[in-house]
Amino acid sequence: MAPYNKLRGGTIVNLVGELKRLGFKFEFQKYPEMRNKWKVVFECPAGSKANFSTVIGSNDEMLKISDALRMGGKTFLFNLSVAVGRFGENAMLAAVRAGRINHTFRVGGQSFNLRNMTLSAPLQLQNTSGNGLDLVAKITAPRPPAPRWVAFEVKSKMGPDVPFPSLSEAQQRSDYVQRAAEGAFAGIEQAQRAIRRNQTRGRSWEDLIPQKAEVEEFRDAAQDSEVIKIHAKVELDRMGQPVGEIELVAW
Repeated sequence: MAPYNKLRGGTIVNLVGELKRLGFKFEFQKYPEMRNKWKVVFECPAGSKANFSTVIGSNDEMLKISDALRMGGKTFLFNLSVAVGRFGENAMLAAVRAGRINHTFRVGGQSFNLRNMTLSAPLQLQNTSGNGLDLVAKITAPRPPAPRWVAFEVKSKMGPDVPFPSLSEAQQRSDYVQRAAEGAFAGIEQAQRAIRRNQTRGRSWEDLIPQKAEVEEFRDAAQDSEVIKIHAKVELDRMGQPVGEIELVAW
C-alpha cells in the first residue's frame, strides 16, 4: 500500500475526470478501521496498453501519486472528505445548469418553483481556499417580485451508510449568506488593491474580479434579505457520481 495520503480535493476530482475520460474502471473503497481514509482501485481498459502514467500531468501531487503507485501497486490511501464535497458541488452545478432544480418557495402569498424559472450561469462564490458560498445564481425569467437570487449550500456523502454532514453553527445563522457575500466583495476589492501594488499577498479572491459587478449585486440582494437559501444534499456512489435526486430543503 502506497503511503501518500495528503491529496487536495481538487487533485482527486481531476484524477477521477482523467480516469473516466481514458476509460479506466475504478471505484473508491473505504479503508478498514481508519476514519475518513479511502483508497481508489482501478484497472486499465480491456486491450489497452495504458497505465496510470497516462493520466499524469504536470501537477506535483499527481506525480507523487504515480511514484507511490509504482512502489505500492494499484491502490493508494488518502482522505476523501474534501473531495466528496467537491464532487457534490460539481453535481449541484450540473443540475443548476440543466434546469433540474425542483424547489418551491412563496413570495407575497404566491408560490414559485425554480424548476419553472431560468437561472443565470451559476457562480461559485469561493476564494482559492474554498471559503465562501458553494453556488449562487440569479433568477432571470420569469422574475418573481423578490427575491431574485438563489444561494445553495451543498452537503455531500459517499454511500448510503453514512449521514450527511450537518450545517455548521455559522451556516445556521440567519445572516450567514449576507456576511459571506460581504466578505467575498471585500476580498475582491482587496485583490484588486494587491494587484495594483504588485503584491502577492491578499489575492485569494482574484479569480472573481471579472464577476465583481455580479458579486456586488448579489451582496446588495443579501443585505436586503432578497436571496432564496437552499440546503442541497447530494449522495454519491463509489465513483463520485450522484445517486438519485438531489434533496433540496429550505436553508
